[in-house]
Amino acid sequence: MAEMVKEGKARYIGISKELTADLLNRAWSVHPIISVQDEYSLFVRDPESQLLSACHDHDMAFMAFAPLGRGILAGLFGSQADIPEGDSRRKDDRYKPGNFEQNLKLVNALAAMAKEKSVSTSALVLAWLMHQKGLVIPIPSSKSRKHLAENAAAAALRLSSEDLQRIEETCPPSSVAGHSNHALAR
Repeated sequence: MAEMVKEGKARYIGISKELTADLLNRAWSVHPIISVQDEYSLFVRDPESQLLSACHDHDMAFMAFAPLGRGILAGLFGSQADIPEGDSRRKDDRYKPGNFEQNLKLVNALAAMAKEKSVSTSALVLAWLMHQKGLVIPIPSSKSRKHLAENAAAAALRLSSEDLQRIEETCPPSSVAGHSNHALAR
């Protein structure tokens, strides 16, 4: 890839999914990387362990896919019956019986916080991501104009340190039931 940049066949290099800070640093030693893309949301906090810091150290962007927890953080599902048959989320551990109900309690608590700010839960969750260390850019799905407007509202939402702490206390990493099945995104 570095040779392609040198030859003018590509402008930049980005890396997508399942990357460690060590691999990023090794890749950076060969050629600057402009961004990393991986799953990151209030329900998937793996990048916080080291990857976000490595991105920050290299002054690069982190593109967060599935920032709304594959829909659950957007309030798309009030029960498991709302998930269509054949939908890959039915295989996701966070959506399985027992886990889903526990995670829905977290979503409802976040929804109450969003209501206090007169925004959608999606906007609150996306704004939380944009307030993380470094340049975190959520890339949510926008299948309708309504979703697009909700997602765009996140850019204008300013969260205080108290707001961020309250979100963390409401939805700490240890509170999410089940784990993300990264393979679902492939």
